Parts: sequence; C-alpha cells; structure tokens
Amino acid sequence: MGGSFKPMFKRILPVSVVVLGFLLSACGSTSAAPSTTTHSGSASSTSPTSNSSGAASATIPDPCTLLSASDITAVLGVSVPATPGINQGTGSGLPARSCTWGSPINATGVVSVLVASTDAATGANYADTLVDSSGPVGTSVAVAGDGKIVDRAVEAGGGGVGESIIFHKNGLTVVIAVVKGAVDQNALVVASQNAAAKI
Repeated sequence: MGGSFKPMFKRILPVSVVVLGFLLSACGSTSAAPSTTTHSGSASSTSPTSNSSGAASATIPDPCTLLSASDITAVLGVSVPATPGINQGTGSGLPARSCTWGSPINATGVVSVLVASTDAATGANYADTLVDSSGPVGTSVAVAGDGKIVDRAVEAGGGGVGESIIFHKNGLTVVIAVVKGAVDQNALVVASQNAAAKI
C-alpha cells in the first residue's frame, strides 16, 4: 500500500480541492446550485455556465407537453405517463423545468425533457451546465439548427447511461435524454425534432 498511496493521493488531492472550492463558494451563494443524482451510470456534479445561445431569460414551456405519447412509445417501446419534475425559477434556483416518462428501475428506461433559460442575474443556464460539465460536446444532429447528440443521459439532477440531444431555440436550452442501455437514436432524433417544432 505504501507504493500505491502516493500516486492515488496525487489523483485525489486535486479533485478534493475543486470539490472543497465549490462547497465553499456555495456557502456564500444566494441561489440554489443544481444537485445531481444517478439512475444507472455516472453523473457529474455541476456549476453554472453561460448559455451558449447568449439569450436572456425566456418563458419556459411545460416540458410534459413537448413530447407526444407516440414519441414516448417510439423511444421506449411502451406507453408510459408523464411525471412533472423540477419547476424552478427566480429565487428558487436557475430557471428550469423538467418532465420524465418511465422509471429508472424498469428495463424500458426513462425519457427526460429538461428546458431551461438563462438566469438574468447570473448569466447561468442549468441545462447547459449539466451537459457541459458531464462530458464531451457531442456530434451534430439535425435538430433546431444547433442540435448535438451526446453519449450520456443528462437530466435534471444528473443522468446516467444513455444518450441525450441538446439544442437551443427561442432563448431556451432543451435537453431530451433517454436513460437506458440501448437507445434508438433515430427515435430520439425524431422526438427531439418534434419537441423543437413546439417551441
């Protein structure tokens, strides 16, 4: 153990310092920081980043209305009801709303829609923060002009194994994620295009 402790310490120390810095900076903050959870796979801790669309705060639509029952059935293979998620705004965190379909404990998986606008006071965007801090940028996809598909499920509070599409439209950032092992990319793209058409 004596020989392996030093290299392990060198890897853990910088991460510990960064985490401690985030915790200390959060103590002085007046806005709630995004939390993370894990469904099946890894999730990333987050800190606010600027919205890449550069738009000011926009009215956030009900994310449960952006996908139809046929979109959900195409992506998951079954029909499941929508469950409203976060609904935060001024004074209660970065402006964002979410909705999910399915359960992380079922093999059919979960579909999540996260819609966020840029916070006027901080310039931060919850959805952009989650995607940017969770891994690589992704690959371009034909959704709303700037769509990207990433090889991880990014949803309010965290994410896990799966895939997500992020796009920006009318001052909003939208992330449509599928939490499951094998994702039908074509169905995810079509569902994302359908959601973009409603914004």
